[in-house]
Amino acid sequence: MKGNGNVQFIQPELKPQNTSVKIIEKLKDTNVNLNLVEDLEPGPSYKMKFISDDKRARFVKEVLHAHNKLREHHGTDPLDLEKKLMDDAQSYADECAKGGGIVPRRQVSNYGENIWGLTTNASDFEDFTGGRPVEKWYSEVKKYKFGAEPVDNSAGHLTQLLWSKSKYLGVGMAANDNGQLFVVCEYYPPGNYLGEYPTNVKPLKKPLTEKDLKEIGISSIFINQITDGSPNKTTAKPGSAEELRQNYTLQFHNEKRLLHPVAPLVYNEELESLAKDWAETLLKEGKFYHRPNNKYGENIFFYTASFYLEDDDVIRKSLNAWYNEIEAYVDLFDKEPSIEQLTSGTPTGHFTQVVWKGTTEVGLGVARKDSDESHLVVVVANYAPPGNILGRFRENVFPPIEWKKNVTSNTGRNGAS
Repeated sequence: MKGNGNVQFIQPELKPQNTSVKIIEKLKDTNVNLNLVEDLEPGPSYKMKFISDDKRARFVKEVLHAHNKLREHHGTDPLDLEKKLMDDAQSYADECAKGGGIVPRRQVSNYGENIWGLTTNASDFEDFTGGRPVEKWYSEVKKYKFGAEPVDNSAGHLTQLLWSKSKYLGVGMAANDNGQLFVVCEYYPPGNYLGEYPTNVKPLKKPLTEKDLKEIGISSIFINQITDGSPNKTTAKPGSAEELRQNYTLQFHNEKRLLHPVAPLVYNEELESLAKDWAETLLKEGKFYHRPNNKYGENIFFYTASFYLEDDDVIRKSLNAWYNEIEAYVDLFDKEPSIEQLTSGTPTGHFTQVVWKGTTEVGLGVARKDSDESHLVVVVANYAPPGNILGRFRENVFPPIEWKKNVTSNTGRNGAS
């Protein structure tokens, strides 16, 4: 299965200096402060992917809510939206989208700033929520030592997000015809001043529950639920990139499996080592095929993008690509498909392996080849026991639970009439 980071879109002309006015009208139920900070010159018009005012307004609300929920749990006052900050954030997001990357500002900003981007496609974009960039920034919590001055800026997004002296927020989002999406948040007064971190970046005061994180669209990986003796426990150093990659692998696999009547997977580092080795081999050879004589199940994904993709985005895209093969499997549920049905037409083997009931363990490896022009990522996942065994599909691959509910509900209504 392969992905392409260069999805083309037909884009109308937009005038970013007018955008926030329309959005403000749709945010009447949100506390928006107007014209409290210094005026900015309006930016020029840019060609970009069309984003409706309704989508922008919903996105702004989600970003604001995610910020304030996290600030609340850290004992910090909420932020209010501010029109000029919104104008500036939107204008700069447009500039980044037009330039295909983080572009130099034409003038020094007086605001604090968090920026995030990813390469996306049409289906990803429709599912995009304001919690995703906030999740990325908040994930730096594992690098930060509360109550002390930082030794570097590795958690700078987190500290600006939580900075107690910051009172106002502006949010901008823009996408270009290369499928790149940029999110810019502006803060006033700005944060991240040396000597002021302990008093402005407060530790967690109230525990975050899974319900809290689900409400704002943030992963539950920030709650340490792994205890001694748990089958999910690995040798990865807590808070390391390795642990995060393992957690993302489980999270995104089990989110898909949760849709079906099958148990969640646990992580296996031996499978990870095998997968990592094969991903590196494929990257070196520039070919994409399954490991010969592999006794484990295996899914492969590769993706090219014009800028660097974090592990969570790569793993999320992999699982979405594999799971989306369900569309070609619809007529095969509750049947024992033949080899001809399984190998002709659109592939379905990635999907069936992800949701295979008999599979209990997974390990995943990522290999990268980066240059100034492009970034190639290869993902390999290995599974044990393996799935996709001929003659056992009907007992291992089930339709989504929601489909069964809908059929039962519709049958009940018809019977009553």
